[in-house]
Amino acid sequence: ITNYPTGAGNYAIHILKRLKNKKNVDILVSKDLSLDHIIYTLDFNILALPISAIGFKRDLKLFTYFYNIKKEYKTYFSFMPYSPLFFSFDKQIITIHDLGHIHHKSFLPWYKLWYFVLNIKQAVKKATKIITVSETSKKDIKKYFKTTKEVIVATNAVEVFDKKDYIFPPSIKKTKKYILHVGEHRSHKNILRLIESFILLKKQKKTNDIQLVLVGREYENSRQKINEIIKKDIKIKKDILIFNRVTDQQLYEYYAHASVFILPSLYEGFGIPLLEAMIFDVPVITSNRSATKEVVGDAALLVDPLDINDISQSIHKVLFNNDIKKDLIKKGNIRKNKFNWNKSSKIIETIINK
Repeated sequence: ITNYPTGAGNYAIHILKRLKNKKNVDILVSKDLSLDHIIYTLDFNILALPISAIGFKRDLKLFTYFYNIKKEYKTYFSFMPYSPLFFSFDKQIITIHDLGHIHHKSFLPWYKLWYFVLNIKQAVKKATKIITVSETSKKDIKKYFKTTKEVIVATNAVEVFDKKDYIFPPSIKKTKKYILHVGEHRSHKNILRLIESFILLKKQKKTNDIQLVLVGREYENSRQKINEIIKKDIKIKKDILIFNRVTDQQLYEYYAHASVFILPSLYEGFGIPLLEAMIFDVPVITSNRSATKEVVGDAALLVDPLDINDISQSIHKVLFNNDIKKDLIKKGNIRKNKFNWNKSSKIIETIINK
């Protein structure tokens, strides 16, 4: 849980809010977490420690904490794939959302990746139960770690809320339709191929009234890589809009007026934006790889994420074929109800209390 919203952090908050037994539960968070964070409004005993998200310093601080504290914990639960290196508990439950850092090694410098993998391996070895968010991730975890331990799926979901009339984003030309992508600019999100597909669409179909809107935190010199692709065509550049960090209100505005949502990732452990788009009745296009196809079922158009022609043609179909668009929206309205935070929280609470 950090000051900046993340998928894993949001998952933790949604589960914690719904746990019925909050007594005698200590939540360990970083002392850098803002006191305005929603977790401080929940009825838990919050312990703010000088710990970072990953690294030996974090493990040393946790060791010091568990060594010095007089209270004896019997159950340890982590919303991340970590366990204290030098302590064991009667019951140790960890959460592995996905193996993105392992499959796409550019996420971290080699030394951090080495320590990260070391941590996960020892956490898996010590765990009595492992939580994950999709059947795809479950298979991935069992295969990679060669573990026979029970891996239980408690999926992500989306908050049901009133879809009020959100204004059209003032930063986007109202006279143009736009394709929306939401996600961090990491290599596995496949944003560069998405941009190439958009450029191909504009050139082949002569579609001047379309924009590509990218919403998400930038990583790995992503802006520089994007600029290298679009610098050859100034006309294209003005129709690719990039927004780094946005508020929830702004994000909902982008969803509410999008003509199509696309997530052509090379790898996902789940893909919450897929369900968010469905809530706003936006037709969805996504990758035929990993967990995305599991999440959408038949409620999205599936594409080969390595084939920019396939991506381009699929975008064109959804934008200009009303029958396909209406069918995807209808199926999305059904599909989004399959995922429920109350159901996932009950699964986790049962595991903790068992």
